[in-house]
Amino acid sequence: MEHAVRVSVSKILQPDVQLLSAVFRGSDDAAFHELLHLAQLVGVDLTRLSHADMRDGVLRFTSENCPPGHVNATFHELFAPYFSAAATLLDVHQDSAKILELLVAVGTTIRGKVVGVVGAHGGAGASTLAATLARELVSRGGGVALIDIDPASAGIELLLSLVGVTGKRWADVHGQGALLAGKLNSALPLWHGVRVLSADERGGMPPNAEAGPNIIAAISQMNAWTVIDIPTSALVPEMPTNSVLEWCDYLFVVTRCDAVHLATTHTLLSRMNTALLTSVVAINVTSKNEAAHIAQMLAVDFVHTVRFEHSYESALEHGVEPGERSRSRFSRDVHTLCAYLEQVVP
Repeated sequence: MEHAVRVSVSKILQPDVQLLSAVFRGSDDAAFHELLHLAQLVGVDLTRLSHADMRDGVLRFTSENCPPGHVNATFHELFAPYFSAAATLLDVHQDSAKILELLVAVGTTIRGKVVGVVGAHGGAGASTLAATLARELVSRGGGVALIDIDPASAGIELLLSLVGVTGKRWADVHGQGALLAGKLNSALPLWHGVRVLSADERGGMPPNAEAGPNIIAAISQMNAWTVIDIPTSALVPEMPTNSVLEWCDYLFVVTRCDAVHLATTHTLLSRMNTALLTSVVAINVTSKNEAAHIAQMLAVDFVHTVRFEHSYESALEHGVEPGERSRSRFSRDVHTLCAYLEQVVP
């Protein structure tokens, strides 16, 4: 599958510039297939182009005028401030480590859309909303991942009935060095088409470590959408987990609608120091007038409304998985949230 590049250094690109991730030109089939294998490990698309195909890539390989089993590698000129524009002759077998480094560098410029879901207080229903949102996004096409980043979490795998299912958890992915995004993504448990990274009894995302951001970056590189279940502490600027907001393209803040919880939500929103696109999801609002009143209380333009039927909450407590009841009001409301995300997240 070919992807247009979404570039983290996008200030150097014009809005209408479209680049493939990595491209190959030439007649050396063996070299191409070796590069393709390495690209798949890292999770970067490698597209073979003919001479007549005028498309271009962030990273270019060519076997033209090279010995058998060798390629020249160059980065696109637009990336000259970040990567050397000089051509490098590489042996696709002997220099595989160097090729992986180049492909990992391409991966740092590419990622899908990242949506954070955070409860403004305990019991808001953020984890259930995050899981159902991820499951609904699968139907929109492209890979989807769900990541629980609460260091104190018992694991979202409990909610999803993934306990004992084969796959890596946070305790398995704390290693050092470059991450092979494709290999990591495929090693995660699969839940209704969603790749899930959860805590378990061994612990969750390590606090104050580079492992978390690096792993999230690798997973978001592999998926069109990554939904992050975020702890409430991330809304407090002084807390270490606040840095998670920098990883998101959009944030849903979830709240219940009684006076105490709305007051807590208002305080947290007023303290947030971020330009991140954010909106409030109010649980079990019954009318437009009530929604407008809550928006006024929270000093926001509007609130999204999601309805948890009592029977639905009871079913979750008895092991029914999020999103299982597709005809429920809750699932229909999440469907509406997904349509909204597709409009507002570039």
